[in-house]
Amino acid sequence: MQQEDRPGFELPHPVVEPHRTESQRLRSILPADPVKTVGLLEFTDRNFVAEVLDAKGQLVVFDFWCESCVPCRFLHAVTLRLRDELKTVKFGRVDVDTNPGIVKAFGIRAVPHLAAVLNGEVLFEFVGGRTYEELMERIAPFAGGHNGNGNGNGHHNGNGNGH
Repeated sequence: MQQEDRPGFELPHPVVEPHRTESQRLRSILPADPVKTVGLLEFTDRNFVAEVLDAKGQLVVFDFWCESCVPCRFLHAVTLRLRDELKTVKFGRVDVDTNPGIVKAFGIRAVPHLAAVLNGEVLFEFVGGRTYEELMERIAPFAGGHNGNGNGNGHHNGNGNGH
């Protein structure tokens, strides 16, 4: 029944357009997606083997993300900072909506999801957001001796939780 069909009835808020998706709604209220304005390498089903698995001797760190994932944006900002400091590491990202092959291969069920690969082998993975310090501690030991944080500690305890 339409609003005008019921005399004296008024909705407390405007009617939401029924054809708008949740993703469209979020895009309209969130700031511009930093993933599109400042880049990491794009790893896709087509280039993943060449860019990641065949990157012999180079650590490759990448996150799985999607447009509507707000925590993915925070992880992206951390990843950009790490990329700027750890020059020997290849940083990238995988859009889960457009790369079903990689998503299936890694068994991705939630985003953000971060993985590190060296010589074709997965070194570690994290599900959920992580701080710059946690990721730096985990990545730096594999970055060819560069810890990038200026304090020279670069220590690594191997437990993946940053403590």
